[in-house]
Amino acid sequence: MKSRIRFVQLPRSVRTRRATDVYDVVAAGDDSIGTIKWHSHWRQYCFFPHEHTVWSRDCLIDVFWFVHKLMNDRKRGAKR
Repeated sequence: MKSRIRFVQLPRSVRTRRATDVYDVVAAGDDSIGTIKWHSHWRQYCFFPHEHTVWSRDCLIDVFWFVHKLMNDRKRGAKR
């Protein structure tokens, strides 16, 4: 089964007081089913699924790789 989610970066006006990017995880029907944002206590981007959502293996793999890319981009930016 192919994953049918996408990641939408929220504009700064919605992120209020956040220095890091926030992404909405959107399902095929344009429903928000989760959020990816910086978790300061863990010092990394984390995935926060919305309540009462069901996740297939393919969708979870897509979320994993998206967060992995965000962290790699952040590490690359810190080395400059």
